Parts: sequence; C-alpha cells; structure tokens
Amino acid sequence: MGLNWNEFDSASPFYKLAEGTEHKLVLANWEKVTKFEKLGVEFDVLEADGVGFPIPKKFLVSSYKLIKKIRPLIEKAEAMGKAKFRVSILKIGDKYETAYSVKELEV
Repeated sequence: MGLNWNEFDSASPFYKLAEGTEHKLVLANWEKVTKFEKLGVEFDVLEADGVGFPIPKKFLVSSYKLIKKIRPLIEKAEAMGKAKFRVSILKIGDKYETAYSVKELEV
C-alpha cells in the first residue's frame, strides 16, 4: 500500500526548491527574518509554475548566494511600488556546491 508522499509535499505550508528543476514563482510580502540563528528573507509564494495557492506558502531564503541574486528584484519591485514579482529560480548542486540561476519574469 505505502504512503503517497506527494500529498505531504502539497499539504506543507512551506515551499522548497528541488535541485535541478526550474521553479517559476510569484513572490510577495518579503521580510527580513532570523530563523535558526541565521539571517534570511521570507516570502509568500502566491503561485508556483502557474498554479496559485489558496493560502500562500512560505519560502525562506537563508542562502547568501540566493539572497544576493534575488536582492535586485526586490529592490526593483520596491522602487516601482510593486508588492510582488515573478521569478525563475534554478537550484544546481547541493550544500557548499549549490549554485542558483535567477531570472526576472514578466508579471
């Protein structure tokens, strides 16, 4: 019989990046947070790969590499008075070898 692990993933209130998969996200309500004694940025994920969430999922970014790449998009959205932005994120590698490709997408 076994468990359907996909049900657990979709029921989670948190959004996690899978390695080697492009994630097209609509991010909103960003704020600086400290979790597990580490500084990061937390977002609400309104939409992932074209699918909206009735209750936004939380996306915590504590990787300095990823924060550095997302920062210009946050600054641009704030300068334009926008409350959300669309982004494509591709995570490659694991642990210390992790790299990210980040591209702004049209809203």
